[in-house]
Amino acid sequence: MVNLNGNTIHLQNAKLQIQAIVAPSASSNGALHKDEAHWQHWDGSQPLPPDAVQAGRDTNGVLIYVGQVSHEGNLLPAKVFPNARCALFAYDGEELRTISCQLLCCRNVSWVDALDGSIPNNAIPGGRTASGEVLYIGRTSFCGSVTPGKVVPSERKLYIPYGSCEVATKHYELLVLK
Repeated sequence: MVNLNGNTIHLQNAKLQIQAIVAPSASSNGALHKDEAHWQHWDGSQPLPPDAVQAGRDTNGVLIYVGQVSHEGNLLPAKVFPNARCALFAYDGEELRTISCQLLCCRNVSWVDALDGSIPNNAIPGGRTASGEVLYIGRTSFCGSVTPGKVVPSERKLYIPYGSCEVATKHYELLVLK
């Protein structure tokens, strides 16, 4: 059970549909340049790269970074906790955990409000499904944290890993190149 903006939500073992409040962010302009952002392998044994992309903060104030994991033929966006040496990702209604991941590295990014599920040209791809659909990196405010996850364009939703569940929302921000 979770309290969201004064409303009690009962978490069940299925996907939970929510509407989250997302803080506004500035728009960005510019073309997507393939070489500006890159993924770097990280397993927690080495220092965090200085250009690792921050996604938000957990409820206790710990910084969360943008990651990517491979799982059952999918390449999925993830949230990375350097101090805990782990990455959490949303898959099939659950929040799953892994140690080894890729970290997104780039200094030239910003978060923009998603507009009716549209994907701007400068959005940064965050992975792909086993069937080949490109996934993007999004984030939302949820239960006192700002949490990243996967944007599924065909569903016009962001799915975040949270509290052992996969939580879906239509209100989110997208990660883009400036």
